[in-house]
Amino acid sequence: MVQTKAELHDTLVKTHAEHLDCVVEVENQIDENANFHRTISMFVDNTATHYLEYLLGDLYSSTTSDLDRMYNTKIHAIEYMLYRIQLSAPRTSGISDSSCFHEGFILKLRMDDNIVGFGEVAPIEIHQEDIIDVEEQLRFLFHRVKDCELDVVPLLRGSFSNWIWTSIGIPPSSVFPSVKCGLEMAILNLLASQRKCRLSEILTGSNPLLRDQSLVEYNQNSSAGIHICALLDSDGTPMEVALAVTKLVDEGFTTVKLKVGRRASPAEDAAVIQKIREVVGYKINIRADANRKWTYKQAIEFGSRVKSLCLQYIEEPVSSVHDLIKFCENSGLPVALDESIDNLKGGPIQKLHQFVHPGIVAVVIKPSVVGGFENAAHIAKWAHMHDKMAIISSAYESSVGLATYIQFAYYVDRQHDLISRLKRYDSCGTVAHGFGTYQWLTEDVSEQKLKILVPPLGDGMGASVEDAHGYLHHLNINDEKIEKTYSEEKLNSYSIQVDGDHFSYVVKVQEAGDCTNVSIAQLI
Repeated sequence: MVQTKAELHDTLVKTHAEHLDCVVEVENQIDENANFHRTISMFVDNTATHYLEYLLGDLYSSTTSDLDRMYNTKIHAIEYMLYRIQLSAPRTSGISDSSCFHEGFILKLRMDDNIVGFGEVAPIEIHQEDIIDVEEQLRFLFHRVKDCELDVVPLLRGSFSNWIWTSIGIPPSSVFPSVKCGLEMAILNLLASQRKCRLSEILTGSNPLLRDQSLVEYNQNSSAGIHICALLDSDGTPMEVALAVTKLVDEGFTTVKLKVGRRASPAEDAAVIQKIREVVGYKINIRADANRKWTYKQAIEFGSRVKSLCLQYIEEPVSSVHDLIKFCENSGLPVALDESIDNLKGGPIQKLHQFVHPGIVAVVIKPSVVGGFENAAHIAKWAHMHDKMAIISSAYESSVGLATYIQFAYYVDRQHDLISRLKRYDSCGTVAHGFGTYQWLTEDVSEQKLKILVPPLGDGMGASVEDAHGYLHHLNINDEKIEKTYSEEKLNSYSIQVDGDHFSYVVKVQEAGDCTNVSIAQLI
């Protein structure tokens, strides 16, 4: 008896290899197939309505000046600024140095009429690229992006990548993930500024389900905000960690993520979680993050000791991705992905298929690591279609990145609501996103404060989409936190012809920077 295409394929391969004659019974579920096709049809209808609305706008009520502004989408100016800010403690990735400073770049794109969009590029030790790599690429992109037309449809799969290839003239795969994320962030915020709306409205459309009024009302009744998970490095004795969690709960957090795998043994990490449950009880969600620091045997030991302590999930418990499914089946603990999805090149959906196991309950998505908002949205939708939580997470960005991620996370949550309704199943409830890194920001790139608090009628620490939008809309960069600003520089352009016995070609060269005897930066 087989139920899926994969099971049928495996059965046929096995019978052929073993030269067996057998009867294979295929279970056909007509009702489920009909529901599946109904769901696909509704998604197609929703997508077409959404993007036609985005492209056309409200043409019949717009004035000529409105339309001219809507379609005047050329980037007239670009600059980027290197910032350096103080953190309250070293980052929790476990592989950074002891520095309490954080560096990155703020991108600033400008159209006419002072329409501005900000983005952020701030790679850390979990990225493949570093700050020097990023600076070199930004310097190149600086000259390619200026005067480009923005003919992109936000989050339509491939739209940004196509724009990078056709307008900038480089393969999208050659752009570093953090740079692609920062560029998409700046463009999304620029489009939101141009259309005088929130970024979340650029992503969802003002009427995303025009033909299904019940879903429109459902989305309109949803609170325009997100929940946030606290982050704790979990240094100290079990009691010290438990008291730190108590303080977070008193502040309003209902979900806390603890870093594990840093102690002498998994038993010590389990003792910390046991102490938290004794002191705080079971009124909060606890997530544990091992960052792939354990062997399979160590992870199983940890699982056996915390199985009764109601972890929401254990994130990346094993060092080898090949042991993940085995851990799910033998530990009984719910598992979340993070590093396992960071380097999915090409078509991520086919590679994500290995993680459909129901024991994997969540996917942690860092837009700056997976290569931008388009990729992040694609992965999130895959997670939702397979009944898994999609958790958007920051990588110690400043409030510029956080304010954009908050609005993106709201979009992801609304997409989850939609998918749950279309598939006719209950959603997994409120998801707390991974923005607890804001507590590390002793300093910020702006003197303005991004509001993160417990709303008056809320049930946990969170952030308002409107507050995040307002922060970006009124953003003023604090010059005291800027180390360097890069504005337009002169380019020296020329061609070099190369002739061989049976070939000839021309190399176009652009030189930027001072021509000295020491070095010349060449952008080819």
